[in-house]
Amino acid sequence: MRRNELEKTSFAQLKVYARAIGVKSPTIFKKSELIDMIIKVENGEILPIFSNRGRKPYLSELTAHKSNNEYEYKVKKLIIELNEVMNKFNEAIIKTIEKYFVKD
Repeated sequence: MRRNELEKTSFAQLKVYARAIGVKSPTIFKKSELIDMIIKVENGEILPIFSNRGRKPYLSELTAHKSNNEYEYKVKKLIIELNEVMNKFNEAIIKTIEKYFVKD
Protein backbone atom coordinates (compact mmCIF):
# COMPACT_ATOMS: atom_id res chain seq x y z
CA MET A 1 0.00 0.00 0.00
CA ARG A 2 1.18 3.46 -0.70
CA ARG A 3 1.48 6.05 2.05
CA ASN A 4 -1.39 8.13 0.61
CA GLU A 5 -3.73 5.12 0.63
CA LEU A 6 -2.78 4.31 4.20
CA GLU A 7 -3.36 7.88 5.35
CA LYS A 8 -6.90 7.77 3.91
CA THR A 9 -7.63 4.53 5.77
CA SER A 10 -9.23 4.76 9.21
CA PHE A 11 -7.01 4.20 12.23
CA ALA A 12 -9.07 1.16 13.30
CA GLN A 13 -8.68 -0.48 9.88
CA LEU A 14 -4.95 0.27 9.91
CA LYS A 15 -4.56 -1.52 13.24
CA VAL A 16 -6.35 -4.60 11.91
CA TYR A 17 -4.28 -4.59 8.72
CA ALA A 18 -1.05 -4.03 10.66
CA ARG A 19 -1.75 -6.98 12.94
CA ALA A 20 -2.56 -9.19 9.93
CA ILE A 21 0.75 -8.44 8.19
CA GLY A 22 2.84 -8.87 11.33
CA VAL A 23 3.38 -5.43 12.87
CA LYS A 24 4.15 -6.05 16.53
CA SER A 25 1.73 -4.36 18.96
CA PRO A 26 0.02 -2.09 16.43
CA THR A 27 -2.20 -0.53 19.10
CA ILE A 28 0.70 1.29 20.80
CA PHE A 29 1.50 3.49 17.80
CA LYS A 30 0.07 6.80 16.68
CA LYS A 31 -1.44 6.72 13.18
CA SER A 32 1.64 8.19 11.47
CA GLU A 33 3.98 5.81 13.33
CA LEU A 34 1.75 2.86 12.46
CA ILE A 35 1.82 3.81 8.79
CA ASP A 36 5.64 3.88 8.95
CA MET A 37 5.70 0.42 10.57
CA ILE A 38 3.29 -1.01 7.97
CA ILE A 39 5.46 0.31 5.14
CA LYS A 40 8.60 -1.13 6.75
CA VAL A 41 7.02 -4.58 7.11
CA GLU A 42 5.67 -4.49 3.54
CA ASN A 43 9.10 -3.49 2.21
CA GLY A 44 10.86 -6.21 4.22
CA GLU A 45 12.80 -3.75 6.38
CA ILE A 46 11.27 -5.29 9.51
CA LEU A 47 10.42 -8.97 9.93
CA PRO A 48 6.75 -9.63 10.62
CA ILE A 49 5.92 -10.90 14.11
CA PHE A 50 2.76 -12.88 14.69
CA SER A 51 1.17 -13.59 18.03
CA ASN A 52 -1.63 -15.92 18.96
CA ARG A 53 -2.81 -13.43 21.59
CA GLY A 54 -5.89 -11.33 20.98
CA ARG A 55 -8.72 -11.66 18.52
CA LYS A 56 -7.88 -12.74 15.01
CA PRO A 57 -9.07 -10.28 12.36
CA TYR A 58 -12.04 -11.15 10.19
CA LEU A 59 -11.35 -11.35 6.46
CA SER A 60 -13.85 -8.55 5.89
CA GLU A 61 -11.74 -6.30 8.10
CA LEU A 62 -8.63 -7.10 6.11
CA THR A 63 -10.22 -5.92 2.88
CA ALA A 64 -11.91 -2.86 4.36
CA HIS A 65 -9.21 -0.57 2.95
CA LYS A 66 -10.56 -1.42 -0.54
CA SER A 67 -7.27 -2.44 -2.07
CA ASN A 68 -7.07 -2.63 -5.85
CA ASN A 69 -4.78 -5.61 -5.59
CA GLU A 70 -6.54 -8.98 -5.41
CA TYR A 71 -3.28 -10.67 -4.46
CA GLU A 72 -3.05 -8.65 -1.24
CA TYR A 73 -6.30 -10.23 -0.08
CA LYS A 74 -5.05 -13.72 -0.89
CA VAL A 75 -1.72 -13.12 0.84
CA LYS A 76 -3.43 -11.82 3.98
CA LYS A 77 -5.73 -14.83 4.05
CA LEU A 78 -2.75 -17.19 3.65
CA ILE A 79 -0.85 -15.39 6.42
CA ILE A 80 -3.73 -15.92 8.82
CA GLU A 81 -4.07 -19.58 7.86
CA LEU A 82 -0.31 -20.16 8.11
CA ASN A 83 -0.22 -18.51 11.52
CA GLU A 84 -2.98 -20.85 12.74
CA VAL A 85 -1.17 -23.91 11.37
CA MET A 86 2.10 -22.83 13.02
CA ASN A 87 0.35 -22.34 16.36
CA LYS A 88 -1.13 -25.86 16.19
CA PHE A 89 2.27 -27.27 15.20
CA ASN A 90 3.95 -25.51 18.13
CA GLU A 91 1.32 -26.85 20.52
CA ALA A 92 1.90 -30.39 19.23
CA ILE A 93 5.66 -30.05 19.72
CA ILE A 94 5.22 -28.78 23.27
CA LYS A 95 2.88 -31.67 24.12
CA THR A 96 5.36 -34.18 22.69
CA ILE A 97 8.26 -32.68 24.64
CA GLU A 98 6.22 -32.66 27.84
CA LYS A 99 5.14 -36.27 27.28
CA TYR A 100 8.59 -37.71 26.67
CA PHE A 101 11.06 -35.38 28.35
CA VAL A 102 9.42 -33.67 31.32
CA LYS A 103 9.58 -35.79 34.47
CA ASP A 104 6.98 -35.25 37.18
